[in-house]
Amino acid sequence: MLHQCVHCGNGDASREEWYNGGGGSSSSSNSNSSSNSAVIVVVVVVVVVVVVVAVVVVVVVIVVVVVVVVVVVVAAAVVVVVVAAVIVVVVVVLAAAAVVVVVVLAAAAVVAVVVAAAVVVLVVVKELVVIVVLV
Repeated sequence: MLHQCVHCGNGDASREEWYNGGGGSSSSSNSNSSSNSAVIVVVVVVVVVVVVVAVVVVVVVIVVVVVVVVVVVVAAAVVVVVVAAVIVVVVVVLAAAAVVVVVVLAAAAVVAVVVAAAVVVLVVVKELVVIVVLV
C-alpha cells in the first residue's frame, strides 16, 4: 500500500516515512519535531502573554470605572451637603428676618398705643383747660 509523502506529496513514500513525517534519517525527524515543539512553545507563550495582557487591561478598566463611580458619588454627596447647608442658612436667615419683622411690628404697635394714649390725654387736658377757662 502506498502512502502520500508529507514533503513532496508523491504516493511512493514507505510506511515508515509516512509515519515518521517524511522519513529520512532520525536526526531530520528529531529536528522536525524539535522545530514543531519550538513553534508550539512560542504559540503557547504568545497566547499566555495575550491573555495576561487582556486580563490586566480588563482589571485596569474595572479599577478606573470603580474610581470614576466613587468620585462621582462623592461629588454628588458633597453637592447634596452643600445644597443642604445653603438651605439651612436660607431658612435661618428667613427665620431671623421673620423675628425682626415681628419685633418691628410689635414696636410699631406699642408706639401706636402710646401715641393714641397721648392724643387722648391731650384731648382730655384741652377739654379740662377749656372748662377751667370758661368757669
